[in-house]
Amino acid sequence: MKNRVILASIVAFTLVAASVKAQTIAQWTFETAVSTNAINSNLSPGANITGPAVPADVGVGIANAHHTTTSTYSTPAGDVDLTLAPSISSSIHSWSANGWSAGDYYQFQVSTVGFTGVQVGWDQTGSNTGPRDFSLQYSLDGGATFITPGSTYSLLFNSWTTSAALGNNESQTFAGAVDNAPSVIFRVVDMSTVSVNGGSIGTGGTDRVDNFTVFSPVPEPSTVALVGAGLFGMLAMRRRRS
Repeated sequence: MKNRVILASIVAFTLVAASVKAQTIAQWTFETAVSTNAINSNLSPGANITGPAVPADVGVGIANAHHTTTSTYSTPAGDVDLTLAPSISSSIHSWSANGWSAGDYYQFQVSTVGFTGVQVGWDQTGSNTGPRDFSLQYSLDGGATFITPGSTYSLLFNSWTTSAALGNNESQTFAGAVDNAPSVIFRVVDMSTVSVNGGSIGTGGTDRVDNFTVFSPVPEPSTVALVGAGLFGMLAMRRRRS
């Protein structure tokens, strides 16, 4: 009996610990009115003007975009995020833009205070004449300087639908560099003038992002302490009964 109680306690601890394994800090799925309305209220801000401020759908954060030439934003079909299934069964919206030049970007700003092991993941695709080559960059000084932690990645053409996971899935880790920071700016930056089909970016060529997620796979110390205290209590009660 004693061994069964201990085994049950260990299993309970493992299950609870697994449930807090990843914590979302901020996420943009573009599925709520707060994000889609922000985009649709300013679909064409003009050349060299920062685009609409888009609040996170989950957590706290602000996204925007910048293009050196006139760009039009829209919210076409998104990509289903398998990490959210089955809570999200379709993705009606993503964030799309045309009018791309090298150096143009989407930008996502969050606080990571209290979190360690911070990572980001997102879905991204483009039309055949949209931009192909991107990098993920971050800034800890309000955008004065940006650091590129990984290499440039190239998109393949993938026509998103609202009901299937089809996109180019990207992710980036930072070896603790963006942990516990009052403000981190992440940028998805166009790095060249080459299009998805290997030619030159067309004026009407588009790029889409969806499910941009800033998260921590490490449980908060308070959560681990709480679970540990519960396990200790269960074992102490068992000893008293024995």
